[in-house]
Amino acid sequence: MSINGQRNVFIWSPGIGNQFKLSDRNKLDIGIRYEAWAGKNETNILGINNSSSKGFAGIRVAYVFGL
Repeated sequence: MSINGQRNVFIWSPGIGNQFKLSDRNKLDIGIRYEAWAGKNETNILGINNSSSKGFAGIRVAYVFGL
């Protein structure tokens, strides 16, 4: 697979979350997640192989309406 001039990209995304009961039917949904992309660039400048990885952390807060 080739993405933006890269080969062999490995993606992983662990996360955890929970729902908290606020009233009879309504809830608060909270979660955190980290996603990372790791790969090796195809370009070889002056005999140097560049490896690159990117990642981000996210927080999710949602209100669940009990209709």
